[in-house]
Amino acid sequence: MSTLDAHKIRQFLAEWSAEIRTDRAINSLRRCRIDLLQEEIERLRKDLDINLAA
Repeated sequence: MSTLDAHKIRQFLAEWSAEIRTDRAINSLRRCRIDLLQEEIERLRKDLDINLAA
């Protein structure tokens, strides 16, 4: 294997690894956003229940 081939392989692996980390970060942010939205929905339901009971 030539040095150029080895460099191309290392570059490919670095880009692939960065892509995976980016995908994981995006998925983590999506999960956080979903959690926040679920909390907001629950808060709104409680507010609605209180207003309907009043």
